[in-house]
Amino acid sequence: LGNTERGIRRDQRRRMLAIAAALEQVERQRGAIAPRERVVDQILAQ
Repeated sequence: LGNTERGIRRDQRRRMLAIAAALEQVERQRGAIAPRERVVDQILAQ
């Protein structure tokens, strides 16, 4: 019983890390995209 609980916890931790990594990537992409959009907005505003 202890081993299966540990296995489940390990799987949950792996899943959480995977989700965290995915969210981090999305945030980085947003951060990379946002300035470009601002630059385009500035160009269009002129």
